[in-house]
Amino acid sequence: MTMRRTVCLVASALIAATAAGCVSGGAAASPTKGMGPDETPRLASTQTQDPNCINVQTNVDWWPMTVDNVAGASTDVIVGTFKSYTPAQWNTPDGKRPAGVATDQTPAHLIRHVVIVQPRAIRGRVGDAARSRVSGGDLGCDHYFQSDDLSLTPDQRYVFFYIALPSSAGGPPDDAWLYQAWPISSDDIVQTSLDGAIPLSQLESKVAQTPLRTPPPTP
Repeated sequence: MTMRRTVCLVASALIAATAAGCVSGGAAASPTKGMGPDETPRLASTQTQDPNCINVQTNVDWWPMTVDNVAGASTDVIVGTFKSYTPAQWNTPDGKRPAGVATDQTPAHLIRHVVIVQPRAIRGRVGDAARSRVSGGDLGCDHYFQSDDLSLTPDQRYVFFYIALPSSAGGPPDDAWLYQAWPISSDDIVQTSLDGAIPLSQLESKVAQTPLRTPPPTP
């Protein structure tokens, strides 16, 4: 997979400012940028000046979101209806924000789980829909914004695409990371990111015919 992250940690008093080396929050990730097919997703680490409240802005460039790329990269592909996000929480064993917040070794950050109803698996296990998560959210005075936020619409049916990431404790993957979602119309037409509108049945066939690429080793 190809993914580039730039993480900037800004003290709460500097939330309105743009951190050095960061694009201000709100800019959407480009669907056409990337750094190579074998890069392992990693979080770059910086220091915050305020240990009590932080603002995290993560700018992400994914590989081009073509049907071929997402079909080859996704460990799970599930059709279902988005209902809501759960409240934000830290993805740490004790649910608390650790010192440093984000490092290459312990990618601790705020996450929200995604409530999906009537899931049906095209690839993977339908039960993985219950472990869906996205990065980002607000918890107390801590704020975590990720530029590739999906902005899902309640009661909209989607094709959800997942990759697995290790937990912040360094153990086996604990959640299914939802990194892409394509809306489905009432007549089963999927609006892809770069390949236009295609029938859901055609997308299902493509996923079935595309072998899952072996992910790079976890650092």
